[in-house]
Amino acid sequence: MFIQIGNYEINVIFLVLLFVLIAAVFGIAYFFIRNKEKGSPAFQIYKRITTWQKNNVPPLIQKDIDQNGDPNEPDDQYHKIADQLQVYIKRGRIWDNSEIKEIDPMAISLLTVIIIEEVERCIEEDSNNSNNRAVLLLHTLDMAYGGAPIINGEIEWLGQDVQELDNHSEMNKCEARLLKIYLNMIEKIWEYVDDDISKIPESANVPEELKIYSADDFVDAYQEVDECVDVKELSESTKRIITLALAMTLEELKNSLDDEGLKYYQLYYIRALACSIDNTYSLYTDILNSIEYK
Repeated sequence: MFIQIGNYEINVIFLVLLFVLIAAVFGIAYFFIRNKEKGSPAFQIYKRITTWQKNNVPPLIQKDIDQNGDPNEPDDQYHKIADQLQVYIKRGRIWDNSEIKEIDPMAISLLTVIIIEEVERCIEEDSNNSNNRAVLLLHTLDMAYGGAPIINGEIEWLGQDVQELDNHSEMNKCEARLLKIYLNMIEKIWEYVDDDISKIPESANVPEELKIYSADDFVDAYQEVDECVDVKELSESTKRIITLALAMTLEELKNSLDDEGLKYYQLYYIRALACSIDNTYSLYTDILNSIEYK
């Protein structure tokens, strides 16, 4: 069967085959674009909503409802967002930032505040269990925002816009960037030190624990990071100082949130904090691989 197009007779079968071919090309292109956006299939496992998250995050949301919600207005917007977040986590399979925002534009910011406040509580408690809990919550927050991008087949959890402290020829770029963030955090704390008393004064708006340290402690921590050739070798006291400084940064981020939630570069501090607080692993990729995705 033929159809007339201008001065030409075109076989209908040929047109159908051409249409199928074009559709297939567009389909394949769309598939690869989506995969590029979402990361490789191997990375997708990190985005699973784990059993731990299903068991631990919804109760945090419910606790926030109980503490901050108005019991006389259970149908207000806040309650609706919080309730739908709980349902999403309990029933969902994969963390998807766009789906969270479909609940409500404020949903991601609400989840961020709830998780950061619990992480702050865990850091203050400073036990093995609370530290592990904080790491899992930080991973949850990272995945809720989409996680780190895949660059040349590797997870670039700290981007090229972070300076590097490359102290060893075999040090990978993310480790060098992590050390630079650590160094920046100690410098941030130093701004609060009073030279007259060689400590952070009681009046300073910093975590109380930081006021225990002397100026010499901060200098020692700075030198240790500045000369570090293996982040795994950092002392516990230095990592604790860095953890407290990053906790300060999280508090600042929480207080400056808008409807969009955290910016991509602010997630660097989320991942860096997971590294500084983890009891076993010092690099974020190792943390990701240690989590049970069930």
